[in-house]
Amino acid sequence: MPVVSAGRALQLYVLARALRGWSGPLSLRTEDRPATVEAVRSGRAHLGLTSLLEADPELDGTRVLEVGQVAIVPEHDPLAQRRHIRARALAGRPLILPPPGRTHRATLAAALGGDLHVAVEVDGWELMTHYASLGLGLTVVNAYIPTPPGTVAVPVVDLPRLQVHLIKRKRAPPIAEVAALEAHVRKHLAQGTGSARARA
Repeated sequence: MPVVSAGRALQLYVLARALRGWSGPLSLRTEDRPATVEAVRSGRAHLGLTSLLEADPELDGTRVLEVGQVAIVPEHDPLAQRRHIRARALAGRPLILPPPGRTHRATLAAALGGDLHVAVEVDGWELMTHYASLGLGLTVVNAYIPTPPGTVAVPVVDLPRLQVHLIKRKRAPPIAEVAALEAHVRKHLAQGTGSARARA
């Protein structure tokens, strides 16, 4: 049975759509980026869907999706009227962020010159956007994350774009079911790339 590892949000909003029409058996593992990479390296998973920060000599990776980052702001906020913003527009605003040590938080801190006003620390894209919808602060998420009611997603043009890769272990023994699943996922993700980019 093919085993695929990916994060929760990627499974919900990217992989699930790519699996439409797949009729074979499948085992899905919910793991963060480091765990997904390690699962594929070790052979615990045949395929992984994740963002790669750098090339890995043990893995073959195909970029299947590229999206920007968006600020989730209340619909009555002045930023909601903007077509796009730069990260500095968030300086001094109360922010909903992942815990310290996360790459996403470090990227925002660098873009804001360390001027982070942390309103809420919470792990998980859906929780970040949920608390933003409750008015606890603004947040920044990948553009494929749904925008909650009462909020607006405003592209942040000077933050790095997310590059999502479908990864597999180099020189892994060929398995027909895995090859078929890989082809299915790649085909359906390629068909959805245009709409995903449009959201960025």
